Amino acid sequence: SDRLIQTFEEEFSGHRWIRISESQMLDGSSVVVYSDITSLKIATAEAEAAARAKSEFLANMSHEIRTPMNAVIGLSHLCLQTQLTARQKDYIQKVYHSATSLLRIINDILDFSKIEAGRLDMESIDFTLEEVMGNMEAVMSLRAQEKNLEFRLVTASDIPPSLVGDPLRLGQILINLVNNAIKFTEVGHVAVHVEVVERDENSVRLQFVVSDTGVGMSPNQRERLFRPFSQADSSTTRKYGGTGLGLAISRRLIGLMDGRIRVESELNRGSRFIFDVRLYAG
Repeated sequence: SDRLIQTFEEEFSGHRWIRISESQMLDGSSVVVYSDITSLKIATAEAEAAARAKSEFLANMSHEIRTPMNAVIGLSHLCLQTQLTARQKDYIQKVYHSATSLLRIINDILDFSKIEAGRLDMESIDFTLEEVMGNMEAVMSLRAQEKNLEFRLVTASDIPPSLVGDPLRLGQILINLVNNAIKFTEVGHVAVHVEVVERDENSVRLQFVVSDTGVGMSPNQRERLFRPFSQADSSTTRKYGGTGLGLAISRRLIGLMDGRIRVESELNRGSRFIFDVRLYAG
């Protein structure tokens, strides 16, 4: 068979790009092929420029959008601590919940765009799992109480007290999974279990299991669960809302922590989201 012995590209007169490929034939002769790849080079450069522009735009817009949204959330929260009539309280609560939902959607879109552009940086700092789980519990236990759900949190005793990694992103994954579990569960409980599944001198692999007694999913629904902008089906979006980005983002973040995520679920029998991450000893 022919053997490709060299390929290189050269720019001629600053206007055209030519790809030159030389192949060795069986009879000892060689064949040189010249290909004009100028249009490909231009398209690649334009695509890279567009990606950079999008990333810069999102970085700038992130602060501009989040600042007024945080003000709306903060001020409406303060209003709820004052003396209000029943009607006023109902209005302000609707403003508060709508603003927090909108901020969550904005954060999902911005995070997904950063991941797609390869510009999402993971931190590597000292933290304790107890603090991460405590923050998550403080946020999610209230939501569980509002729906009269039991919220269980079980952490293995042999987890190192000090870890190194990105606690903010780990908490984001947990809050997303627990929030989904609460959202799709009307009766019963939501639980989080954490255990060590692998350990060496420098690192530890932790496994997290977020389980619920909610509506569950069919095999077909599970297949498209982690696709961006996709939920179990259209009725899910209509009934429960959301962008369909949370699980896609969580899977990417887990991958950046050298882990994987999977789901076990049956219709009307609840779901179990199981993921692992590698963290380093502090």
